[in-house]
Amino acid sequence: MRISALILITTFLSLAHISASAQAPSAHVLSPDALNGKFLLQLQGKQIGSADYGLQSTEAGWAGTAHYDFNLQAQVATTRRLTFTRVWGLVTESDAVNVGASTQSLTLTANASRSKFAFHAEASGQNLDSDFDLTPHTVVLPNFDPAGLQILLNMQAANPAPDGSYTCFIPSGQGTLLPCTFNNSSKGTGTLDGKPIELAHWVLKLGPVAMDVWTSPAGALLEADVTAQGVAYIRAGFSLSKDSAEASAAPPTPVPMDAIERELRFSSDGLSVPATLTLPRDAKSRVPIVVLVQGSGVQDRDETVGANKVFQQIAWGLAQRGIATLRYDRRPKFNPENFIKHFDLDHEVVIDAANALAFCATVPEADSSQVFLLGHSLGAQLAPYIVQRRLQEKPNSVRGYILLAGVETPVDQTVLRQVAEFGKVQGATDAQVKESVAKWQALFAEVNDPKTPGDKIVGPGNVPVSYWRDWLKRDPAAVMKTLPLPALVLRGEFDRNVIHEDFTALAAAAVAPGSKSEEFPGLNHLFMPVKNEHADELQPGKIAPEVLDTITAWIEALSHSTR
Repeated sequence: MRISALILITTFLSLAHISASAQAPSAHVLSPDALNGKFLLQLQGKQIGSADYGLQSTEAGWAGTAHYDFNLQAQVATTRRLTFTRVWGLVTESDAVNVGASTQSLTLTANASRSKFAFHAEASGQNLDSDFDLTPHTVVLPNFDPAGLQILLNMQAANPAPDGSYTCFIPSGQGTLLPCTFNNSSKGTGTLDGKPIELAHWVLKLGPVAMDVWTSPAGALLEADVTAQGVAYIRAGFSLSKDSAEASAAPPTPVPMDAIERELRFSSDGLSVPATLTLPRDAKSRVPIVVLVQGSGVQDRDETVGANKVFQQIAWGLAQRGIATLRYDRRPKFNPENFIKHFDLDHEVVIDAANALAFCATVPEADSSQVFLLGHSLGAQLAPYIVQRRLQEKPNSVRGYILLAGVETPVDQTVLRQVAEFGKVQGATDAQVKESVAKWQALFAEVNDPKTPGDKIVGPGNVPVSYWRDWLKRDPAAVMKTLPLPALVLRGEFDRNVIHEDFTALAAAAVAPGSKSEEFPGLNHLFMPVKNEHADELQPGKIAPEVLDTITAWIEALSHSTR
């Protein structure tokens, strides 16, 4: 679990170009649709909001204003103001973001020599200032405004990067630079305002995430899709032909040869939960099976964190070692409307995970006597509650549970520590950290005040008081001591989201015979090797094989023992 010290609205869906060196103005003539646009925003096929932008020529270059708003767990409305050089090199950008009743802001400013840019953000009472080196063909991904994609297309026409190779700046937290590519892939067809139109198809890749971008022949953005996230921008009046959509579907990352996967759904709380079953390919008998439960946030089944698909790596690694897994989308992702109606940790995590355990007992290839649970971060904190619920439904239905980076410290203490520690790492002054900590202390004082109504919305993310109260009362160590099941408690040495004291408390609570605990040197919160405890988790990495080996050996030992 990590409550970011700086909460900003960031995602893969917007780009603004920064050029590192001066270039001669391009002779490329932009169509009116490449300077103005109105778009619908969709999530999982449902309209959640709209966006528009307008770009104009100025004496110095270009200027623009963009807006978008959408509603998921809260109403989000953003206004961006941008100025550019003639070749679409960023001069300034300022974003004002309203999330429910709270306000956030972001500014980027390139220096005169175009060798650096300054990053300034304000959110939750905290300021963050950083400088970043400005390399040629750097793009910024600050929010999901389609104007950024149009700016990238305009820049691509005026000053394209060699081989489509760019550097992407992600401004969440302390900011992260990642390689990305943007290349013309194929052609397609569609209709605009009811008239047929030829299309150009581009693919934008950032780590494991790919975006399909469709434009007119003149370079006007018409549609952009991130299939893995179920997100789409569609220009008003545009429709992509079915043949073009099917032809552009990106092939999935190939499953290892010694594993097989099946997409399926299981029932939970009246819902149909989308999931992936991963199996060893050449198993000679029924195998142990593990349910994977993610950390906090609107999580997909792969537990995608930046460029890393943590649970996909774990699932494939365990399959190669003879163990099956079931991973699934979190309820706030596949049915956010339902979660908003039941805003608590049971409906967010516990109920669906317990039903996933029940489903695993019906998998033909799995040994129903060897069903395990693996929770990471928040999933680890709630793992004892998940197991407890399942055992109440059916005794002896779970063989054991695994805590990866579990938290025992109460959430208010964890948040205050993280705000102070990560704020300093991200460059905040002592005064700024003190101010931010004071605001979080005031929030939790309000939450703990019995006079505060449970449905009152407080803090970042517009979370009701009842949700914080639910989280505060959770004590995984206390529940662990009542469970008759062995636990495997693991932590990476360089994990600063959770601390050594969390590990020791949970390890001490794992009192059932067969329990084990271990800390791994040099690993971060995602159990990936890093150089220090504050290395960026968004950077691509690989799960350390010794972690997978430890999990496998523990499961195999229990599988060959009697209860």
